[in-house]
Amino acid sequence: APLREGGPVLLAAGVHEAHFGAEPDPSSYVDFTVVVVKKGRPLGLSLAQVGAQKRLKIGGVRAGVMADWNNEKPTLAVLDGDFLISANGVEGKAEDIIAECKRADRLELGFRRMREEDEFSGGRAGP
Repeated sequence: APLREGGPVLLAAGVHEAHFGAEPDPSSYVDFTVVVVKKGRPLGLSLAQVGAQKRLKIGGVRAGVMADWNNEKPTLAVLDGDFLISANGVEGKAEDIIAECKRADRLELGFRRMREEDEFSGGRAGP
């Protein structure tokens, strides 16, 4: 259930690592899920299609539902460079994911963050 009337539109988040078919080495990324309700407000994600598979890369978070999410959940914030990989279970074609984001009021959004080398330990850094 939403946290409070007039407050954040976030519902829940789960962080999990996953591996789907011929994807990058699973140790090179982390997938996480964000659930929001738009209530007529914009999602607030700037998206760009990149690569041969036209993945949806986050180019910025503007005013809207996702900015509220980031303010309320900074440890699970959606960042520039993350990839939007699903919306309400719709995966694959970028245009299908975008259409679902526009269509639905309640969105369960799947994101992927590529890990970067941790300059201090030589290991991988998570989200």
